[in-house]
Amino acid sequence: MEGKEMGMGHGCGKMNMEGMEHMMWDGDEYDKVDMMLFLAKKAKMELLKEKMKKKLDSIEGKKLDEVADLIVTAMMSKHKMKREGMEKREDLLDKLDEIFAEE
Repeated sequence: MEGKEMGMGHGCGKMNMEGMEHMMWDGDEYDKVDMMLFLAKKAKMELLKEKMKKKLDSIEGKKLDEVADLIVTAMMSKHKMKREGMEKREDLLDKLDEIFAEE
């Protein structure tokens, strides 16, 4: 699972890692069984996620590649325009500084 949160059980509730660690803490040491069960469940969810990604890629991969290409191209264009705009602003500021320095 991504981040530090993970769905627990069949409901929609979430348990964060810190909460799970607190539940597994038994005085001076962790409850090793609870820790291993937690890790196994987390591994199962990660494996399931990977399998879903592979399945989606086999079904929708070409379309998603096209979407990714479109979005990446747009993002790169946006960054290029932003850089060019910043350069034009710097040029304008330099020209203004020159004008005011002439006084």
